[in-house]
Amino acid sequence: MIQRNTATRSRLVAVWPGMGQVAVTAGYYLMSKLHMHEEEAPPTGDLFDLDHVDIKDGLARAGRPPASHLFVWKDRPRQADLRVLIGEAQPALRNLDYCRRVLDRAQRQGVAQVYTFAALATNMNPGDPARVFGAASDREGLQELRHRGIEVIEEGRITGLNGVFLAAAAERGIRGVCLLGEMPAFATQVPWPKAAHAIADAFARLAQIEIDLRELAEYGHAMETQLTAAIQKVEEALRDRTEGGDTPAPVPDTASGDPAVPEALNDEDQRRVEELFVQASRDRSKAFELKRELDRLGVFKDHEDRFLDIFRRKPA
Repeated sequence: MIQRNTATRSRLVAVWPGMGQVAVTAGYYLMSKLHMHEEEAPPTGDLFDLDHVDIKDGLARAGRPPASHLFVWKDRPRQADLRVLIGEAQPALRNLDYCRRVLDRAQRQGVAQVYTFAALATNMNPGDPARVFGAASDREGLQELRHRGIEVIEEGRITGLNGVFLAAAAERGIRGVCLLGEMPAFATQVPWPKAAHAIADAFARLAQIEIDLRELAEYGHAMETQLTAAIQKVEEALRDRTEGGDTPAPVPDTASGDPAVPEALNDEDQRRVEELFVQASRDRSKAFELKRELDRLGVFKDHEDRFLDIFRRKPA
């Protein structure tokens, strides 16, 4: 169920890949649960340098530059909307140009406030609640954060587009807010939906939009359980080796530049994926379950275009 308040300000949420997939997980969840549809995004491919080649049948071809995808929820009774921009990557350079180009389009579409989502790595334990921290581009925005119970970052820096986007918005007189979800510093390479849930909950309070967050909460609990179990196994293995006097086994190098080759889905996984595609095409609120399954199997990139096709059809 989605309830709307009486405010009439159009908003833009912008997210990019980062630690724990926190920002993009929150962005895709909003996109799914608000039954958004995709619209043409501002072109940003020319702001990226070529950094890889794609291999097909042994032949090398120039890789496609990262794209941005724009999803929209129309609130017709209030003549307002919510937009979610999901970028496939952040440019190595020209961050300000990127932000200005996105904001040019946003202003023409009546956007009066922008948000970015990010992760904040701390020494928290996996079982601890994920806190949300915030920063804003003006004092009124800070007051709103505090009013909604969001802890304000008093000092520090926000790197990348998450921070630059606020500065670019401020120079145009657009309020910018960054919400950062807390996650364990030792686990930044694994998905951490607990932080995405905390961000989505904070955003819903700020935007005064009611969104069912139960599925995201369940995902967060499942990942917390998996990570806790993995830590326990490592601790037990280390304890057994120490007590037995064995030399610890070498840790495999997972940071090499060798390309990962995804394995083909087995019949059961393939059937499950197809069933979820059918369900999501009938009900967009089911799309996040599909996204989660594709991520679990490590094949989202292989199915990304098909996934986005679900949102390219405008609702009746």
